[in-house]
Parts: sequence; structure tokens; C-alpha cells
Amino acid sequence: MSVLAYRSITGRNDPAVALEASMDGVVPYSRAYLEGALSELIVTSGHGVQEMPEAILAVRRILHANAAGVTSLHPDAFLDARKTGDDATPFVGAHHQGLIN
Repeated sequence: MSVLAYRSITGRNDPAVALEASMDGVVPYSRAYLEGALSELIVTSGHGVQEMPEAILAVRRILHANAAGVTSLHPDAFLDARKTGDDATPFVGAHHQGLIN
């Protein structure tokens, strides 16, 4: 039996709200969270997170890494260098282990 590896990209419309209490305007984070994901990207966004540049860049990085045979990426690989500041929580490690500050 093989195991499927997956990653999560989740929108959060108000970065001032604690992650566990946040939502994308439609789905609460507690329902969007996927236990066991290899990585989780949190993007300041409404429910259309797939249209946000940060999410698009993350998907590109994942696809390019997979095409190159890279099976694990360092969490920093999901950071958009242009996205900085207090409003950014771009990566939260699997099960919120604080892989980056």
C-alpha cells in the first residue's frame, strides 16, 4: 500500500486573527487544515486563494521540484521573497511545529 504525499494552501482573510480561529470568508481554518500535509502555505486571501500570486508561485515550485525528482522541499522554498512583514504567515509546518518564525 502506497502513501499519498500532499501539501496544503489555505487562505486566511485577516492575518490579525489567530490562525486556528481564522477563516477565508467561507471555510474556517479548522475545517481547511489537513493533518499530515508535507507543508502548509497560509496566504492572506479570501476563498479564492488559488488566484493569489503567492499560491500560484508555491504550486509552480512544487511542480518544478516534483518534475526534477525532489521529494521534499525546505519550508523556505515556499516563501515568496517579495512577501514579508507582519501580515505574512506564509508557511506553517506540519502540525504547526514552528519550522520558521
